[in-house]
Amino acid sequence: MKKRTTLLSITILLFSTFGLAQVPGDILWQQLYGGTNFSKSLNDVKQTSDGGYITVGSNYNYAPDPNIEYLWVIKTDAVGDTIWTKLFGNGGDNDVARSVAVTSNGNYIVAGQTGSYSQGGILDIWLLKLNSDGDTIWTRTFDGSSYNDVAESVIIDKKGNYLVTGFTGTESDQLDALLLKYDSDGNLLWQKSYGETNEDRMTDLCQTEDGAYVLTGSTKSFGAIARDLYLIKTDENGDTVWTKTYGGSDDQWGRGIDKLPDGGVIVAGWTGTFLSASDIWLLRLDTDGDTLWTKTYNYGDWDMANRVIRTFNGGFLMSGKADGRFLVMKTSSDGSIQWINNAINYSVASGIVQNTEGDYVVSGQHNPTIIPTEGILQKIKGEHVNQAPGDFLLLLPEDEDTLTNVIDPVEFVWETSFDPDDDNIYYTLKIFNRDTIKLIPFISDTTYSFDGSEFFEENEPYDWTVSASDGQILVHADTFSFVTPLIIGIDDFVDEPKPAVTLSQNYPNPFSRETTIKFSLNEPMPVTLEIFNLQGQKVKTLVSGNLPAGNHQIKW
Repeated sequence: MKKRTTLLSITILLFSTFGLAQVPGDILWQQLYGGTNFSKSLNDVKQTSDGGYITVGSNYNYAPDPNIEYLWVIKTDAVGDTIWTKLFGNGGDNDVARSVAVTSNGNYIVAGQTGSYSQGGILDIWLLKLNSDGDTIWTRTFDGSSYNDVAESVIIDKKGNYLVTGFTGTESDQLDALLLKYDSDGNLLWQKSYGETNEDRMTDLCQTEDGAYVLTGSTKSFGAIARDLYLIKTDENGDTVWTKTYGGSDDQWGRGIDKLPDGGVIVAGWTGTFLSASDIWLLRLDTDGDTLWTKTYNYGDWDMANRVIRTFNGGFLMSGKADGRFLVMKTSSDGSIQWINNAINYSVASGIVQNTEGDYVVSGQHNPTIIPTEGILQKIKGEHVNQAPGDFLLLLPEDEDTLTNVIDPVEFVWETSFDPDDDNIYYTLKIFNRDTIKLIPFISDTTYSFDGSEFFEENEPYDWTVSASDGQILVHADTFSFVTPLIIGIDDFVDEPKPAVTLSQNYPNPFSRETTIKFSLNEPMPVTLEIFNLQGQKVKTLVSGNLPAGNHQIKW
């Protein structure tokens, strides 16, 4: 039977004498990384299983030559304090991390580009698998052209494979969008390129509910005067399902994408000339790539979104910049603005993640004085969404059970409902049939003894169920049935006829020499009285024949 979830409408007024509570959009903490020498940037961030964060980017600070970038990985605790930091590269050329994903067993997949280990072109795609301490499990490079191969995003699909998207090309204006699929051991399963003869790039991807992959980026290959936002949906083998472009006479670019429960996607980027003026662009698309709605947001020059995620409450969160300032923007499910964090000058927000508490952590580049730059993490208060108590089962009385009695209290037993938010759970026991109902609320235990002597009727069917509540959401268990017994008392036998034969206990018992056996007959009848031993063997026949009505005794 399907579980049911019911929302309770409860209004609670909270008052604080210690100041105003923080509201969604407020900065909870901010950390800067890398010092003030040279340039650093953190391009992506994910939450780790211990409640901390893994963030990746690039760092010039520790290089012997400050003109060379090193791929940079930082592991932090839950408040952004550094646990460890790692640099990757040999200093021969620039190395950058663009994206990171966390595996189910706590390892990290980092994707970006390497010049240090390039096999032939200027840049090769670089994929690294690290353990939870940042030690290398394996690395892979992909060399698909004589020019540049760059990874912009990596995800882990439902089967545990690693999907990498970016671009490959022979010249700066002859680039193809690229999709690579690796298994968990780093073996390349297949590679696919998309586009025509001009510049085609991908910057982000997601896996939709139907198992397909959707990639977003930009293209100049399909008759556009400038760049168009580019979207490709592929099957699990990377074969194209459909291709879409969106735009007009100015540049448009899809920078971030996330899947939606209805099978569609949400895409964020920018529209306009960008170098002189651009607006943030948010598009909601259905499973066929058709536009459901679009929104633009203008705050001055150089407005753009870099990433977008669907939040726990069904809205959307974007990172980027607005009028040259660090931007984090939260919208409702229809794209209406709910709050904006846009306070840091000369900075840009890149990676975003919503943590298990419902708050947001954003990575990026902090430019306090334009140059040099620092890596930055911000934790921003989110809209905490209460999660429902867990499903649970009824135990006793079992379904279709028949009670032994209802004179003593009947014990009802069910499983514990575990709450993801660690809220206190209270149960309500419901016992009912076609004529009556009994509710026992606010039970804190999973066992309840119900004295039903004034409630239950004899030999009647009843149903019972239990609901668990955290104060906001009710979760109902299945419904079990039981039957009460037919209770027979001494009054039920008052008018019954007496038995034809009544045999009394022999006396004395036990005995050594002799004993007397008494019995009574309510009418004349033939009687046989025999003695058997413990082995079932007949020892003696005491009576065999017709006897009159009345009391009789035989001495043996």
